[in-house]
Amino acid sequence: MAIIRYCEHKMQLTLNGYDTLKKAVNYDELTGIRNRSSLDKNSKEIYEQYSHEDNVPLSMAMFDIDHFKLFNDQYGHSTGDEVLRHVSHTMERELYLKKTHGQIFRFGGEEFIIIFRGKNAEECKPIITDLRNTLLHSPLFFNGKKLNVSVSFGVSQLKPTDSGFTDLFNRVDSYLYKSKNAGRNKMTIEDITYSFDEAK
Repeated sequence: MAIIRYCEHKMQLTLNGYDTLKKAVNYDELTGIRNRSSLDKNSKEIYEQYSHEDNVPLSMAMFDIDHFKLFNDQYGHSTGDEVLRHVSHTMERELYLKKTHGQIFRFGGEEFIIIFRGKNAEECKPIITDLRNTLLHSPLFFNGKKLNVSVSFGVSQLKPTDSGFTDLFNRVDSYLYKSKNAGRNKMTIEDITYSFDEAK
């Protein structure tokens, strides 16, 4: 029996170690959400599945934190880290509570990606507006300061002409920069830029 218990203990330690390694590889250490490596691993499967589903859309949103560098420059990198955690946790919570089935990833720096399975770009518009409004009305209080955070979005859905996930990614990336160039705190959906008040 002692040998069996020992083997069970070693097996549990091995499984725990595997789970820890899996989390370290696929999840961002700072924010706790899925990371770029996780997105890269899933992107081929996502494309293969939805490029052959004529009646089931797939959309991607990319957003970043407006003027993020100012948080670091004015208040220090610890504040910048708190802003990243605040934004990622707020977005992840709202995606779950609203039952959007959206999956969020931290792509790098202050950039994030949300994958919306089963939703076209137009259906993402009210979801993204709600996400932005929740963030706007949930300021971060840190070290005695009230910090208001806004974000800019680019959104597109997978198209029959896309030859791979990269085509969708590059289009969404270009739409994000269009929102930023239009003054930030906006979203660009399929090359049309909206203020959030217009998108209601």
